[in-house]
Amino acid sequence: MKLVSRTEEDYNIKKEDPFLSVSPSGHFDRHPPIQDARRWVTSIGLSVQSQPKKQIRRKRDLPMHAIEVQHVSKKFKQQRVLEDIHFTIEPGEIVGIIGPSGTGKTTLIKLMLGMESLDTGQTKICDKLMPNFSVLAKVGYMAQADALYEELTGKENLAFFGNLYGLKKDVLQKRLDYVAQVTNLTKDLSKRVSGYSGGMKRRLSLAIALLHNPDILILDEPTVGVDPILRQGIWHELNEIRDQGKTIVVTTHAMDEASRCDKLVLLNHGRLIALGTAAEMMAQFDVHSIEEVFLAAGGEEE
Repeated sequence: MKLVSRTEEDYNIKKEDPFLSVSPSGHFDRHPPIQDARRWVTSIGLSVQSQPKKQIRRKRDLPMHAIEVQHVSKKFKQQRVLEDIHFTIEPGEIVGIIGPSGTGKTTLIKLMLGMESLDTGQTKICDKLMPNFSVLAKVGYMAQADALYEELTGKENLAFFGNLYGLKKDVLQKRLDYVAQVTNLTKDLSKRVSGYSGGMKRRLSLAIALLHNPDILILDEPTVGVDPILRQGIWHELNEIRDQGKTIVVTTHAMDEASRCDKLVLLNHGRLIALGTAAEMMAQFDVHSIEEVFLAAGGEEE
């Protein structure tokens, strides 16, 4: 994960916040040292047994908007990456961010989370202006690049991150069982991550994002390298999570996955080209599939 130099005042960090460590140079690092990871893991004993019961979210517990992106622009050096992006995402939606490679999807995700600085505009999660580390406890984030401890087993990685999220031992055990089942990793949890295939590492990253039962999931290409049968199971579970009133944002190049989303954000050349359901987009571009929407939007901007 890219490290971003910030001061503690910029982020309003609480001293007891367990999620990030601060290096002497003032950078925030998602991963504490491996020695700390091993201490966490060896302090608990876990076995794989049961699946947790689903919890129903009450509407009055939900924020006004799950995510707000308000007139956001970003450039790197002289290259404009995103220009005046504006939309909201509501609780209980699966929203897909789609567009050609290099159009700013991953940058937009990082701006939502406060991981990159904005040139103009602002982003909010659960009605809180980002960046705000207290909000991140409600977010499960799966980055495009896997951020795992390869010296540890899959189970030790999950145990370590579960402890960072403050999960008690019995809750952690249930959540670990559940996410291992969803990602089909139960039989591989005792293996070192260094021996995992690329697809298995993606699944473990997804399991970590799901582990603390977050209100909001932000997943950057979550099913890359995952076989079609398991992809179906993952999407079934994402729908179940959405039906609990939670919010899911995914970036994807798979058009069959885009059609599963409740709403789509179509980007091209850093601009918001279209926003709406798959059916609305097909009507807007007068085509009969999401693939044709994708091609039509790209053709307009060339």
